[in-house]
Amino acid sequence: MITAITYGLSLGNHPDWKLGRPELIITVDSNDTSWTQVAGYVADTLRGNCPFFYGNTINFREKISDESEMDAFLVFAPSILERKDFANIEIGLDYKINIAGLYPIYASEMDVIAKNGVQKFWKHPNFDLYNVNRKRITE
Repeated sequence: MITAITYGLSLGNHPDWKLGRPELIITVDSNDTSWTQVAGYVADTLRGNCPFFYGNTINFREKISDESEMDAFLVFAPSILERKDFANIEIGLDYKINIAGLYPIYASEMDVIAKNGVQKFWKHPNFDLYNVNRKRITE
C-alpha cells in the first residue's frame, strides 16, 4: 500500500474555492511510486483550473502506471482519514485546507459516474478503492 498527500495545490486560486482550498491524497494497493508522482502532477497541472470537488472526474488520457490500465481519476472524500483530519484544517492563514481523495478509475467509467452518480458508482460491487487492477464498471 502506498499513500501520498500533495502540497502546493492550495497555494493557487480557483473561483469556486469559497470554503477552503484543497490538497489531494492518494492511497492505492501498490508499491509503484508512479501513483504518487501523478497525484502531484495532476495537482500542479490543474491548479486554478479544476476545483477538485467531490464527484469531479479527471481524464488523465494515458495509463497512470505500467501495472494498470487505469487512466482517469475520481475526486471524493479521503478513505483513510477521519473527517476531523481532512476537513477545515486550520493553517494560520485566511483560508483552510480540505484534503480530497484522488481515486484511480478507468476513463470509460467517467460516463458511468455521469449517468448514475458518484454514490451508485462508489457502492458498486466491483468498485475497490485501492485495487488498481479491478474490473471495469460498465453499468
